[in-house]
Amino acid sequence: MTWITIRRNALLSLTSLDRAGEIRYDSRQHALVLIDPTTAEEEVLTMNLLSSGYVAEPGEVFVKDWTEHSGLAAALVAARVANHIESLRVGPHGATAHRLQILDETKCVDDLPGVSTTGRDPVFEEQLAAAAKRLAYLDQH
Repeated sequence: MTWITIRRNALLSLTSLDRAGEIRYDSRQHALVLIDPTTAEEEVLTMNLLSSGYVAEPGEVFVKDWTEHSGLAAALVAARVANHIESLRVGPHGATAHRLQILDETKCVDDLPGVSTTGRDPVFEEQLAAAAKRLAYLDQH
């Protein structure tokens, strides 16, 4: 895999915890990992949904929104690592996953023509607002 660092000091504020570290991206595998700054352990942040019939386009990844990754998509958007494209229901229980477009250091959602920020999943919108508030609070303290 060819990993590139896309954020050196990212803070991801998930629903139940905050995670910090370096985020790396492999465009060929459509994968993101978070590197813990103290242990150097890698946590895979993305998933493959090919078995559910979804294929990530170039520059896109899928992330799950359950268990320890609840709120991850919103945290990645709030940290300006990715832009939300759509919410998906996957698996036999209809769990939520999100398709995200990976951003580089120089782009944010406002810089992307044709990317809608309205009409998203209301649960995702609540998670995004909460993650943005937590990040703002952590930046001030």
